[in-house]
Amino acid sequence: MHKLITRRAGTVNCMNSALNHTAQEVHSRRFCHPRIGTYMGVLIGVWALLLGCAPHTDKNSAAPVYYIGTYDIDNPDLFKGYPARVAELLPKYGGQVLASDTSAYVLEGHPRKMNAIIRFPSRDAALALYNDPAYQEAKKIRQASTSNITMVLVNEFQK
Repeated sequence: MHKLITRRAGTVNCMNSALNHTAQEVHSRRFCHPRIGTYMGVLIGVWALLLGCAPHTDKNSAAPVYYIGTYDIDNPDLFKGYPARVAELLPKYGGQVLASDTSAYVLEGHPRKMNAIIRFPSRDAALALYNDPAYQEAKKIRQASTSNITMVLVNEFQK
């Protein structure tokens, strides 16, 4: 699914470059008549929606997100201090550990020692935990004891 982004009035951008047009660009091409350009901008927007582009709004920051973290634990003794510190912070931000596994079954790619999924009520909540001063100490422990770190926030699928 493509993401439709309207950053300023009259701009329609989509990950599909064929749909990236501003109302001015459409109007300047003068599709048969100056007023047609405005209508073409609307039509391009409708076309983008029909092709699967979803409106990008700040509402996504209020939708549930999933933290997905994978990394290798290089110093298990040092790492032991990390999970407990994170577990203390999760309730404050509504975080729920859905999965945490050091022996995940690999279907493709390169396995990492730690694989975790945590659900947060919003992107703002997840980022608030990540930026919490109490987490900064925990983060130092994780960074000093792990490698090959990948941490992403993924929006919950909305039907």
